[in-house]
Amino acid sequence: MNDINMRDQADKLRNLARKSAVDSSFDTPCPRMIVVGGGKEGIGTSTLAVNFAMEARRQEQRVVLVDAHPTRGDVAKLCHVDHPWTLSDVLTGQCSMVEGIAPGPHGLQILSGAQKKPLSEDLTEFTYRRFFNQLTRLNDQADLIIVDIGEAASDAATYHWNAADLVCLITTPETSSVMGTYAVIKRQLTENQPADVRLIINHTDGKAASDVFHRISRSCQRFLGLSLLQGGALPTDPDFHRAMDAGPPWTDQTPTTPVQLAIQQIVTAMIAEQNSRMVTTDMASGT
Repeated sequence: MNDINMRDQADKLRNLARKSAVDSSFDTPCPRMIVVGGGKEGIGTSTLAVNFAMEARRQEQRVVLVDAHPTRGDVAKLCHVDHPWTLSDVLTGQCSMVEGIAPGPHGLQILSGAQKKPLSEDLTEFTYRRFFNQLTRLNDQADLIIVDIGEAASDAATYHWNAADLVCLITTPETSSVMGTYAVIKRQLTENQPADVRLIINHTDGKAASDVFHRISRSCQRFLGLSLLQGGALPTDPDFHRAMDAGPPWTDQTPTTPVQLAIQQIVTAMIAEQNSRMVTTDMASGT
């Protein structure tokens, strides 16, 4: 996919999403879309996407969680959801968006991923246009859509990236993860930036997280002209991961562990930012 086509697709997807938001309702705003991805496999994007969604539910947001990982279906496993329809079925028109969404723990709404069949690499721009059109029309049941795209270097990830209001990139202090994160940003960046990019450092303490952020941020600013947002740090916590493996409920209680508290802070900041953007947009449009 060349740079010109990527820019054209980004413009089309953004315009489609915003037009659908206006057409679908004059009174109810379009759900905001937050995409969660990373520069390599195995750094916790699915675990964090689930926990971000559950924390947003705890903060009284209506949330649809989409598992858009092309080859795995970890979201459904983590949430103990077994549903006959998946994202692949919605994309290929085998079922509607509403039919594909299943009830999850604590009121979470889940569109399961590719645990039964991998996403086809031949899905077209039109397919994703139709998909995002359906997503933007969920304003009667969702305030927030969180999409787990896994490793964010595929063409499918590009569609989600370009349609997002906010991209949360997960990395770790490992050199391969840092390099992969920068490579993903470089690949996905377009001239018309479709979303802010917030960098979250997993499995680390505050000082190491700050060092990693500044390394990636300086490179992005110098070579790509992109200013990253600092998203926070998540410490390594074996008890947290054991609780995740045991299944829900994991975040229905008041956060007490360092990881839970960090997730709470990250999600609170993201929701506040998105609400602020909605107010600014409404004021600019005179609604």
